[in-house]
This record gives sequence, C-alpha cells and structure tokens, in this order.
Amino acid sequence: YCWKADSLFAKFPSKVEPTKKEMPEDFDSLTKEQKKGYVLERRNYFKQLQQIKSDKTGFQQTLAKAEELLGYDKFYLPWNFDWRGRMYPVSHFHYQRDDHCKALFQFANGRKVSPDNVGWLYIHAANAGDFGKISKQPLEDRIQWTEEHLQEILSVADDFKATTDFWQSADKPFQFLAACYAIADYVASPDDFRCYL
Repeated sequence: YCWKADSLFAKFPSKVEPTKKEMPEDFDSLTKEQKKGYVLERRNYFKQLQQIKSDKTGFQQTLAKAEELLGYDKFYLPWNFDWRGRMYPVSHFHYQRDDHCKALFQFANGRKVSPDNVGWLYIHAANAGDFGKISKQPLEDRIQWTEEHLQEILSVADDFKATTDFWQSADKPFQFLAACYAIADYVASPDDFRCYL
C-alpha cells in the first residue's frame, strides 16, 4: 500500500525521483561560488537518483521474495559464519535489514500470550513506536504507555490507512504496525492467542 501510494516517511524507500535542476543559460556569467553551488546541486541530484534507483530495485526484490514465500508454511534462512565466528545472512531477504523488511518476518512457531506475559508484547510495541523516546524508559513505563494508547493501537489494527499519521510517525513504523496487529489479536482472543513476532 505504501509503495503504491508513494508514501514518504521515515526510512521507507522512495520511488519518487528528485527534480533535476537545468543548467542555466548564463552559466558562464555566474560567479565562481555560484558555479560551485550549481555543480554541488547537480552532484547531489545524481547521488539521490542513484540511491532511489538502488532502493527501488531492492524493495521490488524484497516484495517479490516475500510474495513467493507466502506459498510456504515456513522457510529457513541460510547463514554464513566467518573466520571470527560472526554470522551473516546469505540471502538478501532477511530480518536484519530495514524496518519494512524486518516487519515481514514472523516465527513459524508462536508462543502463547497470557495476562502474565503480555507485558513483553506491550514493551515491544512501545520500543518499535518509540514515541517520546519511551524506549529509554523503564519497562513498567513502556507497558503503561501501551496500555494508555491501547485504543489508538486498536484503531491502527482496525484501519491502517485511516491512521497513517499515527503509525508512520513511529520510530520503526512497520514493526510498530505488526505489533498493533498482534495486540489487537490478543485483545480479541486473550485466552488462546499465540504471538509469532
């Protein structure tokens, strides 16, 4: 939805190309500083254009892979260990990437959420939203933040298009959106809800 609507927010990749500034007809009569400024603007334009093209290609690959994997109950990610023991995902599609990619992932085996441990889901929502830097506050304050904003969270899960101003202003908008859906599912069925985040 956001890709098709050309949404511009946070670090979501854009496919909207910047406006190219044309060379002035009187370029030779410009001062040295004006010429330098113009050259820098052109350089920045081409850097932005290359970044947008790269982001566009990467996003389309991510979307294609996600749609392909929807046909499977579960899948595994291949990892590479380097000589120092560090681990790196081999595939381009993995959960250590940007927010919009990370939010697509859910574990194959969920965990039962109950009133005893729902606080961890609330903490995750507060961390992903990070409104007012709540992620720097004690865990109890994060749980309280989510409880105080529960109606807004449920509204997001009910109609994400009507509430874009709220969830798109989150620190990690798509992970926050995924947390909103999980919380709404828990509220709707608290006795037998399993979380896959």
